[in-house]
Amino acid sequence: MLRTAEGSPNGISVRSYSEGEIYDLPETLARVFIHDMNVAEEIPYVPTPKKVEVPNRDEKALTGAPNNKMETGQDNKGKKPKEDESK
Repeated sequence: MLRTAEGSPNGISVRSYSEGEIYDLPETLARVFIHDMNVAEEIPYVPTPKKVEVPNRDEKALTGAPNNKMETGQDNKGKKPKEDESK
């Protein structure tokens, strides 16, 4: 706010908006403050980026292999290994 002013955000109750503060106002009240009363200036809304957790590639999984990988008689590609011909 450039200067302290009073306004109604909901059309029912009136409140005071203090000079030097930043407010998130309803569009209609913001228009009145900015264009009609010249007591505020528009600050473009920039959303705060969300923090994204990226897993550490060096950490091992906490769970074991899925059941289809633990079956005996299959290699890690799901194929049966060749029989040992030296027997």
